[in-house]
Amino acid sequence: MGISKRIVSFALAAAMLVGAGAAGVSDDSSPLTSISITASAASGFTSKTVTVKSDYASTKNSVTISWKKISDASGYRIYRKDRKTGKFVKIKTIKDSSTLSFTDTGLSSATRYVYKVKAYKKYNGKNYWSNASKAKYTATKPKAAPEIKSVSESGKKVTVKWSKVKGSGYQLYCAYGNSDDYTKIATIKNADTTSFTINLDEDWQWNSMSGLKFKVRAYKTDEAGGVVKTKCGVSETYYPISTIREYFADGIATFKTATKGSRNLTYKIYNTQGSKTTSNTCYISNSDKKILKKFAAEHFKSTWSSATKIAYTINWINKNVTYVYGSEFYALDGVGYADAIFNKKVGQCIQYNGALVEMINYLGYEANLIQGYYKNTSNQHFWAEMKINGKKYVLEAGNYGKNGDWMNMCVRYKDATNYIRVSYGD
Repeated sequence: MGISKRIVSFALAAAMLVGAGAAGVSDDSSPLTSISITASAASGFTSKTVTVKSDYASTKNSVTISWKKISDASGYRIYRKDRKTGKFVKIKTIKDSSTLSFTDTGLSSATRYVYKVKAYKKYNGKNYWSNASKAKYTATKPKAAPEIKSVSESGKKVTVKWSKVKGSGYQLYCAYGNSDDYTKIATIKNADTTSFTINLDEDWQWNSMSGLKFKVRAYKTDEAGGVVKTKCGVSETYYPISTIREYFADGIATFKTATKGSRNLTYKIYNTQGSKTTSNTCYISNSDKKILKKFAAEHFKSTWSSATKIAYTINWINKNVTYVYGSEFYALDGVGYADAIFNKKVGQCIQYNGALVEMINYLGYEANLIQGYYKNTSNQHFWAEMKINGKKYVLEAGNYGKNGDWMNMCVRYKDATNYIRVSYGD
């Protein structure tokens, strides 16, 4: 009887051992269930847990996660949570123990995704599994950066509006017009809210003609509170028209007395550098006319006078165009003034003030381009000139980057001492 009991006990123990070993084999029907393994070759492996690293990378249609190496692992398996069922589903088995990252592609933009990772050890044709990692929360980036649609002023407040983008919200950045040192001034935690108003006195100290540059980006948060962002869209520089009107008050008043005619598509370039003034007639090309029209539509308000529009144009050119030399300048040979300034945003005084002359004529006033000298030197210079009520006036977009912040609007020659006409003056 004693012998029989010992035989039965030995058989039962053997059966239990076999059953426990079989349970350690991979079972895709319950892929995240940790199972104790008693087989000596996999001993201790099932007690290990994969650690997914805290950071991750994402684009608008992919997520990349990575994890720490598990010793003795033969490979890894990645699972993604199904948003409908809430269950984790196998999406990739990596059969290389040295591969410690995975990029999931073909995803939707601005969407949250949750992952888990398990390691496996292959022994005698069977896979033994570690514990699953903790859930890794991620998100793909919004599809595109929002574009600024308008910046408008009302009193001492400026409102920025932009296009709607799928995501969690937006981040608005601002810098002074001549600086690229952007500061985040607002986080809008609602993707349906596509505007923000700042108070120029309280939120942003405003005291110059430099303008304010705005950028906006969209962002998406994952379930763990992490944030992924788009790059900023194209920046928009805004100049409060009240400041421009104040700065150019005398010039605007003078310009308003000029006689307006029909849109003039020709003008003169007067060369005053010799003993006798010579002139050439210039024509505003059809392509430049389209550029002038586009700039006017995008920047001018219907309530502005023509004088205010020209004052704005002078300041815009001064703050937005880069002075170029050498090959960059010679590359502008044959390029229209309006194209160089309002599209390419590069040039020298001839392009700066040639484009200004074209805009003045486009608005229906007579202006010409003068070739002379600058500051009693032999330095050739070009500037704009208008004749108003029988008197000649200088208009100049200047150049912020090369010579400092200087601009002129309807200034008499006797007060504009930088401009030298050899042939004749005023």
